Amino acid sequence: MKKITLLISIIFILVSSLEIMSQTVFDLSAGTTTDNTPTNVSETVDGITITVSTLNNGSANTLFVAGGGGFGTNGIAAHSSASNLSEEMIISFDQAVNVSTITVNSTQSQSRTWTFTPTGGSNTTVMESGTFNTPTQVTLNFSGVTQITVTSDFLAANAEQMIFDKLTLASTNSDPTISLNNSNLNYTESSSAIQIDASGTVNDADGDADWNGGTLVAQITGNAEAADEISISDSDGDGTAITISGTNILANGTDIGDLSVSGGTATGGTALTITFDNDATNTNVQEVLQSLRYRNTSTSPGTSNRTITVIANDTNAGSANDTRVISVSTIPNTTSVTIPFNGTYTLSQNLDFTINFDENVIVNTTGGTPQLAITIGSTTRQATFVGGSGTSNLAFRYTVQSGDIDTDGITVGTLSANGGTLQNGSGDNADLTLNNVGTTTGVLVDGVQPTVTNVS
Repeated sequence: MKKITLLISIIFILVSSLEIMSQTVFDLSAGTTTDNTPTNVSETVDGITITVSTLNNGSANTLFVAGGGGFGTNGIAAHSSASNLSEEMIISFDQAVNVSTITVNSTQSQSRTWTFTPTGGSNTTVMESGTFNTPTQVTLNFSGVTQITVTSDFLAANAEQMIFDKLTLASTNSDPTISLNNSNLNYTESSSAIQIDASGTVNDADGDADWNGGTLVAQITGNAEAADEISISDSDGDGTAITISGTNILANGTDIGDLSVSGGTATGGTALTITFDNDATNTNVQEVLQSLRYRNTSTSPGTSNRTITVIANDTNAGSANDTRVISVSTIPNTTSVTIPFNGTYTLSQNLDFTINFDENVIVNTTGGTPQLAITIGSTTRQATFVGGSGTSNLAFRYTVQSGDIDTDGITVGTLSANGGTLQNGSGDNADLTLNNVGTTTGVLVDGVQPTVTNVS
């Protein structure tokens, strides 16, 4: 048990040490200067220099290095050498910084209030009370300051020494970066999901650990429709495989985070949020970005450009975003099929069909002539394209042949390009699925020629 306790204690000390090392701390120690009455004292840590000086109230204030002892702390001391004078210490920085805390102490037993007034940034003055020989860590949380003026309200016959130590700067955080292609991405109706940006980049300069608790959020923020989808699918085979299992997202089989939507597909304007855990890295977060896809499941999507916004947030609230515009184009779809009038069609008569589309269709028969399959009796015949190219109404015809017979109505089958093409003006192939086919139970065929069986 003692060994376990000791081990835990060692781990705690190491973690605490790492946390301290990750911050910039000015120790204001006796090693800062060997002169006990300098006009100012400077210290440089992590490339940042602070200078501590006092404001002389009639030459009453002096500055020196406290050696600890009864003060209970090492550090810089501002000393009022005359009675009934308040001390004023000025801490200046050679660049704008974010100050987290400072430790303060006093040599007099009476209570006093210290006032910390920042210069620079948008901050509020901080006041803190203290007593003799009680080092007090004061939380400042100043952002973007270049100077802090410190005063004490202690006024007494005996001079006070106001001591400061361990001025700590807040840990800085680098925002993540994200970049998506700024050209429009084309999506054609009925296509499978397309990658939003196969070469998109995202990175956090602070390292992989900044993704633990961070997020990647993808959302259609402009002209979203109910049939729009954002999903995740990785098929590039680049060595990092992103897969989905329920609400879990994995990289090469290791769980790296959770999805806001089971299966990883968000519809309409709903955001798809990936919240990463401690197994997430810059590499696999970027792979997730490159695996984001868009599609629309409607057969008549709106053609307004979609704006997709992707936001990267690290665990320290650093954020970056970029957008990609999706241009959506439609393809011709059939709206109905007009069938021949009811009746019995005999040898050499024509069965005429009209296939109606929702936009003009250009038919190219260079490689073959489109066909409409029909079933007469138990035999499949083909009605061939005969006209209407450039319009939304394409005509197909079948001429009854000898031996064709259907006494309960023909059946309309499928439309095929048969080597030709059916496209709109943009070159998009038509969807050849037939919709709203008319009733054919009254369209009968009798192509059987009568034969003489008996002469009397």
